[in-house]
Amino acid sequence: MLHSPTPQPPSQFAIGTTTYPHIAGKHQSPHGSFWRLVCLTLCIAINPLASPRSLAQSAPPWMNLQTPSISSLRGLSPVDRNTAWVCGSHSALFRTIDQGKSWTSHPITELKNLTLSSPPVELRSIHAFSAECVVVATAGTPCRIYRTQNAGTTWHCVFEHPAKEAFIDGLKFYDSNQGIAFGDPVDGKIMVLRTEDQGQSWTQIQHDSLSVRDGEAGFAASNSSLMLSQTPNTPTTNPPKAELSLWIGLGGKVGSAPILSSKENITSFKMTSVEPIPSHSSAGIFSLAQSPAGKVIAVGGDYKTPDSPIGNIAIFDPDVQEWRKPIGEPPRGFRSCVVYIEQANIPEGPSKLHWITVGPTGSEWSNDAEHWHPLSVDPYHAVQVAPDGSIWTCGPMGRVAIYNSH
Repeated sequence: MLHSPTPQPPSQFAIGTTTYPHIAGKHQSPHGSFWRLVCLTLCIAINPLASPRSLAQSAPPWMNLQTPSISSLRGLSPVDRNTAWVCGSHSALFRTIDQGKSWTSHPITELKNLTLSSPPVELRSIHAFSAECVVVATAGTPCRIYRTQNAGTTWHCVFEHPAKEAFIDGLKFYDSNQGIAFGDPVDGKIMVLRTEDQGQSWTQIQHDSLSVRDGEAGFAASNSSLMLSQTPNTPTTNPPKAELSLWIGLGGKVGSAPILSSKENITSFKMTSVEPIPSHSSAGIFSLAQSPAGKVIAVGGDYKTPDSPIGNIAIFDPDVQEWRKPIGEPPRGFRSCVVYIEQANIPEGPSKLHWITVGPTGSEWSNDAEHWHPLSVDPYHAVQVAPDGSIWTCGPMGRVAIYNSH
C-alpha cells in the first residue's frame, strides 16, 4: 500500500453498538430562515427574472451526515438513500438506516482487541449487499476479510493471508455472488482474490502475468482503484454468461502510471501504461470509473501535493483504445475517487450530471469528463452511487455526506 496518511485518533464515542443521533448541522435557527427569506424576496424584486430554484443554487451540494467518529473514513458502501456503511482508521465501522440521522457502531471485536497491543487496524474496503449483509477488508496487518449476515452482531473471518507484506487495496463485486479483491505484491505478484459465493470463501488467482516491477503497488485511498465490469457475451453456454473484466490502477514506480487489466474472465492479465498520469512513490492512479459507452476515467496524481492539478486525470477513449488528457479544465488537485452517475440532476449545471470526482481539496462535476466544474471545497476521500441513484461521500474526521439534488 503506497498511500499512508497519518492515522486519525479514535473517537471516544464510537464504542460498542450504541446508536448516536446526528446533531451537527441538523437544525437551523428560525431567525436564519427569516433572513434567508428576506434576502430571497429582495433578490427577486431586484431581478424579476430570477427564480427561487436558480437562487437556491448557492445551497451546499453535499448535505452533511456527520458520524460520531473522528476517524478518517475511506470505505463507503451505500445500499440506498437511507442506508449506508462506512469504515476507516482505527477499525471504525458504522451504519446508518435513516439517512444519517443516527449512526450505529458495529466493531469487529478481535480487531479492536488487536489495536490495544499493536498499531491501529485500518478498514478501507467494504461492500454492503443490504443493511445486514456486509463484507469488509483490512488494509495492512493482519491481512483479513470479514463478513457478517446480521449487521455486525457477529463477524466471521473468511480470508487471511499470512505474508507480512500482504495488504488489501480494494474489494468489489460484479453481482450478488461474484467478487474480486486485490492487494499489494506478494513474491513479486499483485495479489488477486476471487469469490463466487457472496464473499463466504476466497481463492487466490495465480498467474505469471500478475508480476509487477519492484516498487509498483496499489493505493488504498477510496476502495476504487479496482474497477469491475460485465460485458454481455454471445450465448455459448446455457444459461449464457457475461464476460467478466477487471482493471487495477497502480503507482509507485517512476514513470507513467500502469493499469493491470483482464478482459478474459480473469484468466490472464496485461499491463498498460497511462501516460497522462505520472507514477512515483506517492503518485499514480487512485480511482477508476466507466460509463456504459465504455469511456473510462482514471484520477489520482500526487497525494503529497494535493493542490496540484498536474497529472491528475486521464480518459480512455474506447473508439481509438488510447489514454489521453481531457480537452478542458481538469479537476483542481489530487483526486482520490471518481464515479459515473446516471439519472442525477445537478441544480447549477446542465440537466444531467454524469461524473463526480473528490479529493482532499474539494470535488468537481462534469457532463462529458472533458470539462470539470467546481462542486465543493469540502475534503472527501471516497464517493459512491447507491443502486437507487443516491450519491454518498465520506472523508476525514468522520465526515459523511449525501448529494443534495434539491
